[in-house]
Parts: sequence; structure tokens; C-alpha cells
Amino acid sequence: MTRFSKRYNELLEKTNLDANELKEGDKCLNINPDCTHFKSKGKVLKVYDIEQPGKDNTVGKFIRYKVLNNGPTYEKGDILDKTEIQLKKIK
Repeated sequence: MTRFSKRYNELLEKTNLDANELKEGDKCLNINPDCTHFKSKGKVLKVYDIEQPGKDNTVGKFIRYKVLNNGPTYEKGDILDKTEIQLKKIK
């Protein structure tokens, strides 16, 4: 295994993307403690590809969700877009 392949596999394990396949109608929780919307819960409205890498080379998918709870920087009914690795599927 090349050094690149090893590092790539390590990153995939950390993000756990396969286990977190969110789709329309799923409920999600923001698990990113560095995000201003940390602990927001929502219902997925749309999943779409990130068209171009951001300034921090972000790739993957965006998840648009409607917030179902209130917090210090968000309230029920807000519509938020987050990268898939910031969210966790919940029941």
C-alpha cells in the first residue's frame, strides 16, 4: 500500500462517509463543535454535490436541512446548509 493510499484510507475512516449516507427525509444532528450551529437537529431537505472545492479544499456533499430545535444561534424552522461530515444521521 502506498503512503497516499494509507493516508486516504485513514481519512475515510475518520469521516465515516459510507455509514452516514444522508438522504431526503432523514433526521440529522450537527456534531461539529466548531460550528455556530452545533447541536442543531433537522430534517434533510436536499443533498447536493459541492460543485467546486472551497478555499479550504472542501469536497463532497452539502446537506440542506430544516432545523427542528432552538439554540443560541439557530431556531426551529431555519434552513441550513452543511457539509456531510458535520452531520450525523439520527432516529
